Amino acid sequence: MTATAARHPPMSAEEITKDTPELYREGYDYYCTPRGQHPNAPDTYVFTSLDKQMAFDAFAHVESISPRPLLMIAGSEADTRYFSEEAVAQAKEPKEVFVVDGATHQALVRLA
Repeated sequence: MTATAARHPPMSAEEITKDTPELYREGYDYYCTPRGQHPNAPDTYVFTSLDKQMAFDAFAHVESISPRPLLMIAGSEADTRYFSEEAVAQAKEPKEVFVVDGATHQALVRLA
């Protein structure tokens, strides 16, 4: 890892505690184990791009989707479900949030 690269937490099973958010627990389990790892995925992002990532507001562009149909799929237990609900709230018809009962964010990644 270079000085300009950053990694997302946690990076090892030992770093996971009872206070680690479920999204990070499942992210580690999927992306940092042989189940989801890929040799071409460095598991880092360029630290100098973080400001650009944080400044990007996808919600500012939701109305440009209309009048195309918008279908958001979210797990009922997903930490990120509110993103889908917010996008649909801002979109014009036709739109729908399809909720997969009992699923988390990473559970849906595994289904893909």
